[in-house]
Amino acid sequence: ATGGLRVGDVIRAGGHSAMIISVSDDTFSVIECWGSSNSTSRNKIHYGKFNDKYNKLSSLSGSLDYVARYNGAVKPAVSPSEEPTEVPTVSPTNNTTATPQPLPKEVEPGVAGFTERLYTIALERGSDETGKKDWVNKVMTQGYTGADVAKGFLYSPEFLNKNMDNSRFLEILYKVFFNRASDEGGKNDWLNRMANGWTKEQVIQGFIDSTEWANVCLSFGIPSGGKGVPNKTVEPNDQVIAFATRLYTTCLGRKADQTGLMDWATKLANMKITGTAAAHGFFFSDEFVNHNFDNAEYITRLYRTFMGREPDQGGFEYWMGRFSQGASREEVFQGFAQSKEFGEICASYGILR
Repeated sequence: ATGGLRVGDVIRAGGHSAMIISVSDDTFSVIECWGSSNSTSRNKIHYGKFNDKYNKLSSLSGSLDYVARYNGAVKPAVSPSEEPTEVPTVSPTNNTTATPQPLPKEVEPGVAGFTERLYTIALERGSDETGKKDWVNKVMTQGYTGADVAKGFLYSPEFLNKNMDNSRFLEILYKVFFNRASDEGGKNDWLNRMANGWTKEQVIQGFIDSTEWANVCLSFGIPSGGKGVPNKTVEPNDQVIAFATRLYTTCLGRKADQTGLMDWATKLANMKITGTAAAHGFFFSDEFVNHNFDNAEYITRLYRTFMGREPDQGGFEYWMGRFSQGASREEVFQGFAQSKEFGEICASYGILR
């Protein structure tokens, strides 16, 4: 049959990854959404059959060798001359008595990955470049939360036109908000509520206010927009550490000490602080204040931190003029912090401004 493949499993081929989006009998379909950006098959859906013996997807549009991923373990592909050591068997995700399985981990990091994931799960297709870029921009520069973005997908005409029954609708919500298939007890509770008059909007809000949704959003570095509080912490990635390291260089003019660096990076990764709050902590720290930098040096370091460059003559004179008119260092700081350039810098490191 399908070699144990389930909806949500990841299969890989030639450096590309794809997610199983439907399985029936011995056929299934995959959406290739994490290949290289210039891949001609990126975001396309492939249909085919699974050859148990050779781990081979016989695509209707060609033949591709894949590596199947089962329950977190990668199963190597075998050549036609070899016999596979085992073929895993698992219950399909529509069997509500099965233990809920998490969705695949191989997704883009950050807000881009968060957005791509919604295209894949909610709309069951890959993203279009313009739409994805717009959603990422809304989060990074306009203050959209995870809930705002999720609602944008779930209330979209494209999603609503699927005309899902309540059971399928809930399965989508479990995957979007909990990153797993439903559990029998939980799903039955939601079905009962809907049968007793709960609207889909109320159900969506219930998922948004959960701890599990807060954890999902934390893993992508985006505020959940719900009442739930994460019950886990995440380790800072290289981008977040690089952002914190940069503050030591551009603001304090020195190398980072490891303890301080990891403290700042961990707070950023777990959204305890924003990029602006972190910069504020550096510019108004005892260490910085005790340097007694004059206004010219203060402005220069603001340019390096918030603009990523040395000051231009016109801009430098403008800010010096603001000081002459009585502006405080806090006011000048906020002027730089709200700049388009700093928003772009934060976005490049996957940090919320």
